[in-house]
Amino acid sequence: MKRKVVVTGIGVVSPVGNNAQEFSAAMRQGYDGAAPITRFEAGNFPVKKACEVKNFPLDSATDPFIQFGLQAAGEAFKDSGLDQGAMDPYRFGLAVSSSKGGMTSLEKGDFENYSPDRLNSHLARRYQAKGPMQCVIAACSTGTYAVMEAARWIEQGDADFVLAGASDASITPLMLAGYHQLGVYSKNGMCPYDSRRSGFLVGEGAGVVALELETQARARGAQIYARIAGYAMTTDAYRATAFDPETNELRYLLRELLRKADIKAADIDYFNTHGTSTREGDRYETEQIKKAFGKDAYGISYSSTKSMVGHMLGASGAVELIACLLAMKESFVPPTIHYEQPDPACDLDYTPNQPRVGKIDLACSISLGFGGHMGGIIVKKG
Repeated sequence: MKRKVVVTGIGVVSPVGNNAQEFSAAMRQGYDGAAPITRFEAGNFPVKKACEVKNFPLDSATDPFIQFGLQAAGEAFKDSGLDQGAMDPYRFGLAVSSSKGGMTSLEKGDFENYSPDRLNSHLARRYQAKGPMQCVIAACSTGTYAVMEAARWIEQGDADFVLAGASDASITPLMLAGYHQLGVYSKNGMCPYDSRRSGFLVGEGAGVVALELETQARARGAQIYARIAGYAMTTDAYRATAFDPETNELRYLLRELLRKADIKAADIDYFNTHGTSTREGDRYETEQIKKAFGKDAYGISYSSTKSMVGHMLGASGAVELIACLLAMKESFVPPTIHYEQPDPACDLDYTPNQPRVGKIDLACSISLGFGGHMGGIIVKKG
């Protein structure tokens, strides 16, 4: 019988808060993390705004993505309440990933701190973790894929406790110039599902969850945020920055999520969308949700928390899963901010501008990555 997996700890570093408490408070306020770029001199640069992590004392010894990840993982581990000394190190796994690694280091020619797997190496030394370790790279789905892989290790008996998630720090001249050249960088800010949308702003930070074998967690009296009820992935390599609207890969993914979690669409209380504020992306996502869920799609509360934190790229999926977990714990639906002029083609309940109070027992988060990566996770309270 497949072993059950629960979340016992969370940690986050984001453009709107450097721990879970700050992040939750910012979502309740509908706080906008966008601001003029300070990471580098952007006076003559075509991109002027981004969603930077603020009030975080960066040092020059390691890349920002490593520092963000260490902070988030440390918070998640502490939150789990696990006694490191009582844990068999060979049952302790690590899947804290990055879609790109240390871009600041790469642009400086510092290859030691560039490699995406460097963060896991730091964590392995810090916690003396000797179980499975993997850096999952799946573009903007990286964080989601990392959590799914970690859950699978526990289900299959390869580990009993895993720190999983992702960190990204891509507010650099090279990266922002690339997104600008692709035509996906917003000229005036993010407004997902709004008819004025023109693209995303890059965000940065990290999200890490502590996943644990349910029987172990309950035996030690750990707090449990939720159980991993189901997860799924698929591929649509239609174009680097777009999905094929005719082949319905996202519809397939969503139906697989329902099947694996053994639920109906109407059971979902909150759905954290990919919601990147691109014209075609938001429309495609909405259409596919409606194809998968039918009339039940209109009874679910959705939101794009990217409207507040920007597109955190590889870290997005992990941070958005944490948004779901906090929403479940504190009984509120995060808002989609800057939603003022609805697009008739995007006609679901996106929780416009203000959070909504309400009990959440079942939540879903999906990620769609450049190159065709698609993944989703459903979590269930209790």
